[in-house]
Amino acid sequence: MMTQKANAELRRRQIEHDLPHLHQERWNRIAAELGEQIEAAAGDEREHLKQRLDQHYANRFHPETSRAALLAEAGADRAE
Repeated sequence: MMTQKANAELRRRQIEHDLPHLHQERWNRIAAELGEQIEAAAGDEREHLKQRLDQHYANRFHPETSRAALLAEAGADRAE
């Protein structure tokens, strides 16, 4: 039976191995969410969301920017 620490290490290794693909999936999801929020927003909020989307585009081809978030989502960012 795998220990919790071994499980976390396995999840971490899987994320590291698939980081480019996982980053692209995460990036697409966030871009879609921001797009929907922009459509529903008005005024200053809309402009703020557009700025966030522009910032998001800056990370489009940088998988390392998703590493910490993906590890946290998988619970592999902490020693268990």
